Amino acid sequence: MVLDGAGHEVLEAVSGLRIEETVDTRKPDLVPTDMLMPGRDGVETVMALRRRHPGARVIAMSGGGNRGNLDLAMAKQLGVSVTLTKPFEPEERIDRVTEILAGPSPA
Repeated sequence: MVLDGAGHEVLEAVSGLRIEETVDTRKPDLVPTDMLMPGRDGVETVMALRRRHPGARVIAMSGGGNRGNLDLAMAKQLGVSVTLTKPFEPEERIDRVTEILAGPSPA
């Protein structure tokens, strides 16, 4: 809702597998993903995106805690554009999205 309200077209996927399917078919400019999801976690999702869409711009988010911090560190190693630890202010998400989309397009 926050990104939609800021004028971005937002597609929703309820699992890591659905994220991959959406990226395959819709080719979004940016992929925000949570690290804890049903079916396929965020690290597995980011790894799959890197294999299939190496230039995809990804924001990884997690509620923190030991697993969340490890997942965000792994996501950063896998080349995500930004990591965000929850809770964060809506403006922070909008700012990060704006910065990423204003940068160079992926190859």
